[in-house]
Amino acid sequence: MKLTTIGRTALLLTTACVIAGCGGDDGPTKPGGGGGGGGTQTGDMTATVDGVAWTAVSASAVGAGTSVIAIGASDLNGETAIGFAFANSGTGTYAIGPGQVTNANVGDLGGATWMANGAQGGGSITVTSLTAERIAGTFQFTAPLQTGAGTPATRVVTNGVFDVAFLSAP
Repeated sequence: MKLTTIGRTALLLTTACVIAGCGGDDGPTKPGGGGGGGGTQTGDMTATVDGVAWTAVSASAVGAGTSVIAIGASDLNGETAIGFAFANSGTGTYAIGPGQVTNANVGDLGGATWMANGAQGGGSITVTSLTAERIAGTFQFTAPLQTGAGTPATRVVTNGVFDVAFLSAP
């Protein structure tokens, strides 16, 4: 299955988060708050994944002021990452599913990726606040296995909330 540019962006950002942990170890008092290794800006992201609470220790967004926004986050030790990307048209709800260009995915250290996109899965991302520095909102999606040999066959992500800073341009 061919991935769209938006899908590739979300997948690459999520993969990078899984490998690098989306930042560094901020210490136990404020996980995800400072971006440790490399000085990246970060934010907060939480969700329920397959019925289990999930909290990012680091989250980042790219694409401020552009036509495509991608957001990615990983949990402690980078074991599970969540990412999504969409064609930016400001605040509002972006549908995920057949015929849509919005993508969302879950990745793990084993290389498995579950993806909801224009051909499979479904859900939505709602952007409630968007500035040149930050993006905030909610998300939920159901994503079938796309790559790798992971289980379960479908990941269900609910109750997602994000408030993430855009990475600074170099």
